[in-house]
Amino acid sequence: MRYWRIRIKYTNEDLNKDAWRQNQVGIWYGKWTASDWIRISKKSQSQQLEAFRRLPQPSWRGKLRKADFYTAKRFSDMKKNDWVIVFFDDALHLAQICGVIKSDKLKWNKNGEIYKYREIRNKRSFFLGRLPDPYKLLPSAGRGNVNNFNAVGETLTTFRG
Repeated sequence: MRYWRIRIKYTNEDLNKDAWRQNQVGIWYGKWTASDWIRISKKSQSQQLEAFRRLPQPSWRGKLRKADFYTAKRFSDMKKNDWVIVFFDDALHLAQICGVIKSDKLKWNKNGEIYKYREIRNKRSFFLGRLPDPYKLLPSAGRGNVNNFNAVGETLTTFRG
């Protein structure tokens, strides 16, 4: 089991709370769909990045970057029952992944990019002002939108809020 910090933002629009209410976490990173990703993931690792870069994109976006590919890969590689952590309303929110990567060409698409999401369950919320001391030990998760906490133990998901 792994623990991921997800940031659901599109430019300056923070959608963490809206996605949480719909039992989802998600990303954009281009015009590709979940079925495009599944097709690409069947290729050899050396071919996946180039296949990803050839996917059609909105004209404003240009060619997909290597960083975009690795963010999408981390997002897709999250396993069922992995924990995700999001932040909104001065609280940390934790939930478990319960579904495969999906996309919907109508819902939450932005400026020609398609929203890709994972469904979540077992949601828990902790207001920052009331968090136990072990949460102060969480390492920085970097600037990306999908990051893995390598050193977080299971005890962090068992606190009662």
